Amino acid sequence: MLRGKNILVVCKEKYAYPMYFLIKELKQENHLGMYFLHTAECTYKECIYNTNTYYKFQREFPDVVLFDVKESSLLFLEKRIKLDISFLKRIEKDYDFLKNLNAQILSDQAFSRYYHGRYYYNNFSEEEKLLWLELNYKNTIKIIESFRPDMILDNNDETLQRTILNEVARKYKIPYINIDYPRLGIYKLATYKMGIGVDDYFKKKYEKVVSLKKEDLEDEYLYVNEFRKKDKIMSEEFADTVTSSYKKEEWKTIIISLYYYWRLYWNIVGKSGNFKLLKKKSVIFPNEKKHIMFSVKAMLKRQYLLGRNKYFSLPRRGEKYVYMPLHLIPESTTFVKAHYYINELELIEQISKSLPIGCYLYVKEHQAMLGEREFSFYEKINRLSNVRLVQLNYYEDPAPWIRDSIGVVTITGTSAYEAALMGKKSIIFGETPFMLLEGVNYVSQYKELPFLLTDMVSQPYIDNIHSCASYIKAVKEEGKEINLHYLISKSELIINGTENIDEKFVKTVKNYIGFYSEAYDLMDDRLER
Repeated sequence: MLRGKNILVVCKEKYAYPMYFLIKELKQENHLGMYFLHTAECTYKECIYNTNTYYKFQREFPDVVLFDVKESSLLFLEKRIKLDISFLKRIEKDYDFLKNLNAQILSDQAFSRYYHGRYYYNNFSEEEKLLWLELNYKNTIKIIESFRPDMILDNNDETLQRTILNEVARKYKIPYINIDYPRLGIYKLATYKMGIGVDDYFKKKYEKVVSLKKEDLEDEYLYVNEFRKKDKIMSEEFADTVTSSYKKEEWKTIIISLYYYWRLYWNIVGKSGNFKLLKKKSVIFPNEKKHIMFSVKAMLKRQYLLGRNKYFSLPRRGEKYVYMPLHLIPESTTFVKAHYYINELELIEQISKSLPIGCYLYVKEHQAMLGEREFSFYEKINRLSNVRLVQLNYYEDPAPWIRDSIGVVTITGTSAYEAALMGKKSIIFGETPFMLLEGVNYVSQYKELPFLLTDMVSQPYIDNIHSCASYIKAVKEEGKEINLHYLISKSELIINGTENIDEKFVKTVKNYIGFYSEAYDLMDDRLER
């Protein structure tokens, strides 16, 4: 257990809920600070959006030092500061350990509008972008220099502020402990560089395990063989989430949702008095009215797209295809982990021109993305003669899509890991833990695609069971089972008073805190030197 440490805990929206219980436990024997880094969450007056996070944490933890981005937000809004280019030049020189500044800004959906369709964020100028970078770097450096944390604990990797915090922490040699997803069940790995690339300690563990003999990996071999027989392979962590939803909503549910959106808008903008703040129409805040309109429109489009429609087609029996499931855009698994490859239309075009003759690309929309894109996106895909945009609920699990395919292409998606466990090849564009698996090919430039796709078509099955078994054993030895989706949803219900703490929750929280404690204790052996 962590004792006598200065610990900075990062909090943001729903991912703050588990941190409530972590703070409650760790503050007894440590000096804690909590950093709320989401702009609207800490700048809005108290409303339904932030009452159980930012404001509740302040009331419940008066002995924990509070840090936020409120002052930076107000300075930006009121234009009380001029852009300091010389400061940014110094920052560009001293804080680009993992990404340059233009790549860092892409981790924020407000400043990556070119790449996604969430029009409730306003367009921005180059000066606005640079000023927001400047303010957040100055704020982050101030927090680190004043609090001097022994460690930073986090459970997500999205937003610009996190990317900046990661860069500053590396400069000051402060361990930033976060969560990475090896995609094995609900196992989580500790990452000390926010999941940007595979942590060195895990690479070494895998390399050590892969040298073992088959008899040393009996349980893992059995797991892979059983996995290959399954009809359904979707992780239990996605149960009861939009990712596992393939059916239309009942109209009663839609009407309830419409009422909820109206209530949400009125609470945030009207009742809570945030109208004057939002009237400034700043790029750093979403336009709440457009946000509601966007959500309603997406919900109705989703209903249409889940039925037979003119954009999605049925797969054709006996047709050779490479399977490409799309991502939720914007999403940290792409904008943070694979920022050079976040234009999915461009990716589809590159794959289309790289495919061997007689092979098709089957593109499937992400369930959580359904309704968010403009129909023109689908129309452009359908103009490519060797690409089929397939009906996403033709199957209600990824298993048959992968099993019937020649192989998989994805930016950083779970489907590449699942393909490897099925003995099939895949192509990915971002660095993830499962890129260590035999058959998972990381692409760093488009000219590699023709060779990799031809190889995939000529040899769709590979004997990689030893690699898969070794990876599973490495994850089990270095990771920890944490159902983060359950922890977030249950924490929220407990905090808002609609459910009570039970034995399962207590055990999950204990395991969650143990994850960070163990990650810190093992840090000296794990950090790259």
